[in-house]
Amino acid sequence: MIAGQMGFVESEVSILCEALPCSGAEEFRGWAPAGLERQKQESSRWPSLMLTTRKRNFLQSRANGNLFKGFTATIENMAPNPKKTSKGKKSSRAKKKLWFSIISPKGFNAVSIGETSAFEASNLPGRAVKVNLMNLTNDPRGQHVNITFKIDKIVGTTAETQVFKYEIIPAHFKRLVRRNRDRVDHSFLCRTNDGITVRVKFILITRFKVNKSTQSALRKSSTDLISAIFSKLTLENVFKDIIFNKVQKLLRGRMAKIAPLRNFEIKVINIDKNKRGVGLVTPSQEALDSLEHKPAPPERDHKVEHS
Repeated sequence: MIAGQMGFVESEVSILCEALPCSGAEEFRGWAPAGLERQKQESSRWPSLMLTTRKRNFLQSRANGNLFKGFTATIENMAPNPKKTSKGKKSSRAKKKLWFSIISPKGFNAVSIGETSAFEASNLPGRAVKVNLMNLTNDPRGQHVNITFKIDKIVGTTAETQVFKYEIIPAHFKRLVRRNRDRVDHSFLCRTNDGITVRVKFILITRFKVNKSTQSALRKSSTDLISAIFSKLTLENVFKDIIFNKVQKLLRGRMAKIAPLRNFEIKVINIDKNKRGVGLVTPSQEALDSLEHKPAPPERDHKVEHS
């Protein structure tokens, strides 16, 4: 190693190796003068092996006993020691992670929805956890819905969350779309009562084929009414009404006046990450007024019994 750093050629290294005993650094003082004398003899026969001033000073300083610690360690430790690292430093123990319990928001009864680990509590905010609605409400009818929560606050060893996303799995819609039915999809941005911009994606399934103008009317009316409903609700109440199917029932009844519907589902609702507001839908005054004056349910015709 040292010979290579000093610039010795291959023949010079072989001479040094032959002169170097394997017993250790204590015998190094004896071989340095012998190696120097042998080098002089070899140089008379092979002029190319003449020692340079730097190399000669290197051997002479070793002969005088100026042995530095780095070279001593190299000679003494010819065989590698598996107990020590290459750098000679002791491996430090890894810091243990802490476990935190994740709970749902108070609107979802603040139940435990999982656990997570981190080195520090400051690393947790922003982490997301996805929970199936069936596990959250103990209702098997919600197994096609996933709710995503994001950690926003740490209290001791408890991580509090807020609802970030509502999503229906795509496989659920495969059994809804059938022959002689039309599917109407749309995606837009709207704003809740507490000023949060959300992305909404919904789907309409008609009972039979309808023309393009009817599909456009369904899309436009649904967008206007959803934006009006969300403008009167906070973000937490929006997710609650969607989960308990209140908004879907209201929209299904209103859109049935335009065309008979088989299904009305909100596929995705999530907080808009870009926050640019491009394509933001503002509800019309007519849609806002229609929510304040809810139409009375139609009266049923009473059957007259004939005697």
